[in-house]
Amino acid sequence: MTPQHRYQTNTDLPRRIATSRAGNATWTIPDLTQEGHAALWKAAHTYTPDHGVPFRAYAAQRIRWALLDAQRDNDTHSRRHRAQINAGTTHAITLTHITPDSEHWTTVDDHADTVALAVDLDRALDQLNWWQDYCIRQRYLLDIPATVIARDVERSESWVHLHIRTGLARLRNTPHLTY
Repeated sequence: MTPQHRYQTNTDLPRRIATSRAGNATWTIPDLTQEGHAALWKAAHTYTPDHGVPFRAYAAQRIRWALLDAQRDNDTHSRRHRAQINAGTTHAITLTHITPDSEHWTTVDDHADTVALAVDLDRALDQLNWWQDYCIRQRYLLDIPATVIARDVERSESWVHLHIRTGLARLRNTPHLTY
């Protein structure tokens, strides 16, 4: 059986798996299906029947892995934090203001102010580029040291500090973050 024939006879598989994974993702079903079709195409070309695994089972596993990889690549949260979010055990963000002379956040106790701040903070972080947003969230929201962030993104620690500094400078100029 040719790879093209394997692909054509199993084109329903990416849609089925994408539909089952859509509840866990911020991706749409068509986007997940497209990722699944790419994985099916690759699976059709890399499959060898010598291992005794049916192609459909092999392809389904490859599609699931590809969808998980795609979702992880676009997720700004660590696995631990994403698990806490899904379990509903994360605490509300208690950050208020970045002082001009400091790279530290101060906290508040009032829950209503905290919720309002979380919305404002998300809006402000959305204005940063992806790397600034990621580095700041990892460093200040999840309290991950810059050395660990640098190792995770395979960059130098000075590169991480540069993105944190430039991101914080942009946030300091955001008017709706002064509480």
